[in-house]
Amino acid sequence: MRVASPQREFLDVLQDFVVRDVITSPAVQHLEFKGQGMVVAVFEAMQADPQRLLPRDELVKFEAAGGSLRIICDYVAAMTDTHLLKTYERLFSLRMGSVFDRL
Repeated sequence: MRVASPQREFLDVLQDFVVRDVITSPAVQHLEFKGQGMVVAVFEAMQADPQRLLPRDELVKFEAAGGSLRIICDYVAAMTDTHLLKTYERLFSLRMGSVFDRL
């Protein structure tokens, strides 16, 4: 039987703390829930009308793959938080958007 090193024990305690008191805290979970909803909403919008909503280079990939939803899934999954937020706002925000808004 191998005894854990003091460093390993410290890391285990630290990891338990981070999971218990940070990651699973209601404040963080609220943000996680909101982010999940945004990802799903953007994916569903793009898959509902890919010809209209996918960027041209992604549409080319989508059509070359025979309409595989994996292309849209990978595109949305690869978005940074900022890109997802801006895309979500362009699609769903009540404020007027502009074609000049940078994604």
